[in-house]
Amino acid sequence: MEAKKAILERFNGDWTPAYRRFLTVESNGKQLMSVCPFHQDSKPSLSIDPVKGLFKCFGCGASGDFFRFYGLKHGLSSSNGGFPEILAGILPRLRN
Repeated sequence: MEAKKAILERFNGDWTPAYRRFLTVESNGKQLMSVCPFHQDSKPSLSIDPVKGLFKCFGCGASGDFFRFYGLKHGLSSSNGGFPEILAGILPRLRN
């Protein structure tokens, strides 16, 4: 998949810009923290590893990579064939 490869190459080693397009993040040492968009959250409970691009919410348990994050944020799931839509949604944001 050329689209996935382009996304991985663009954010390789620093997924901070990808997550910042959707969240207000603050640095907490080696991790980024944010209020979780997947549940009622008043304090940052979403932890992001900016190097690997993985996220984990300690409030609701949501976790995965940036592709899963984007899918959850937009109501898409790669398990039911939504991965092409996830890629199509991320790709235009690479140009900005």
